[in-house]
Amino acid sequence: MNKKYWLFGLLIVAAIVSRLIPHMHNFSPILAISLFGAAYFQNKKVALVVPLAATFLSDVLLRQFVYPDYALFYEGWYFQYIAYLLIVISGLGIFKKVNLGRIALGTLSGTILFFLVSNFGSWLALAMYPKTLSGLVSAYTAGIPFIQGTFLSTVLYSVVLFGAYRLYARKFSVATSDIQGATISS
Repeated sequence: MNKKYWLFGLLIVAAIVSRLIPHMHNFSPILAISLFGAAYFQNKKVALVVPLAATFLSDVLLRQFVYPDYALFYEGWYFQYIAYLLIVISGLGIFKKVNLGRIALGTLSGTILFFLVSNFGSWLALAMYPKTLSGLVSAYTAGIPFIQGTFLSTVLYSVVLFGAYRLYARKFSVATSDIQGATISS
């Protein structure tokens, strides 16, 4: 089996495991995986699929073993998936070159994009929020405590993913085109 596919599988398994162990709200590697895929996966369809597959499979396991009373497809679930797709798509533009500044930009913009899309989805899908401007503000206000976990996990997992790949590429003299279309720069 091709080494690239081991990486894709490993990222999915790591994301699933990280969502099953106790953690702060929204502390997950999936946003960082979305950015990493945008930067390094030659096949951009794979970059789109990996975070969605990790989210879906971990949702199935969470509903089966951790929250058995919750529905797999909760109201507005698809906004989370849409957010990851938009993060990958925006990452394609950000990561024409991969450097620390662009990783920081991707981390910050991805966190904000996820916050905006997922909380808009909560407002639109959940009956608890009136479909008014005040209801939308309430949905965003309710999401504020969760943004910290999203941001911190994206920073941590981006450092791990991008840093590990950079070390791997240097140690084994791997051409940066082996799994990616972007170039690594300092």
